[in-house]
Amino acid sequence: MPSAIWPHWLRLTRTHRVVIALAEAAIERGDSVDNIRFVGPKFKLRQDQFESSLADMELVSRMILQYSWEVFEDHCKEIIGQLVANGTIKDWKPEYYGCTEKWLDILLKARGRKWEGRLKKASLIEASTLRNALAHHESTIDQSMVDRLIGSDALGEWYLNAPIIISVDKCVKLRGVMQAYARVVEGTPPKERTTQVRRPKKNTK
Repeated sequence: MPSAIWPHWLRLTRTHRVVIALAEAAIERGDSVDNIRFVGPKFKLRQDQFESSLADMELVSRMILQYSWEVFEDHCKEIIGQLVANGTIKDWKPEYYGCTEKWLDILLKARGRKWEGRLKKASLIEASTLRNALAHHESTIDQSMVDRLIGSDALGEWYLNAPIIISVDKCVKLRGVMQAYARVVEGTPPKERTTQVRRPKKNTK
């Protein structure tokens, strides 16, 4: 089965963790913006803007989560295409590709697995919903998102007009579920482990 996802996945994971670690280290050292050489001409920051940027990992997590879902979705649909071609998945309709809830169920069933353990459908629907919102530059949860999340028991902490904030912990959690599902459907057992990520805190010195 295809495994092209993993080099991309590892690159995303490393980038996310390295950026967090570098920002945290800079905050802990109390780095001065005057000692930082920025790429590009005429770019300047005040010290307070520099410190605020270091502490803001939400934007980085947004980009990592959005790209992670796109890589994950392409990977799963490639597997579906192979299983449809060899007859493992029967009665497939092209329109199913446009319904995440549908193809997630069909692919998992084709692998003889159920939604259990780290295979949490609600988290995958949450990730899909958030990815779509980010791709369309939405800043708050609208009614269509609420309806979709409720229908998949994925509403969680989200509510109508809630600001869409992708914390480091949220990004890591949702990527963990994506990774577990991707490994199962390609025939690799998911790794049962939990990774904790420290978030940078603003220097109070």
